[in-house]
Amino acid sequence: MKFMILLQGTQSDYDAMDGSASGDTPVWTEDDVKAMVGFMGRLNEDLAASGELRLSRN
Repeated sequence: MKFMILLQGTQSDYDAMDGSASGDTPVWTEDDVKAMVGFMGRLNEDLAASGELRLSRN
């Protein structure tokens, strides 16, 4: 099965990751960002190891 993982966020989502809260979007802590980056790194590694990763752009 082939599939695509697409990540999308609003400007306020990206601002929250950078430490600026707006509206209903809380500020991400440094630990939150590290957890997200770690998860995405492990996901890429798992997909590459299984041969499912075809293209990854950062």
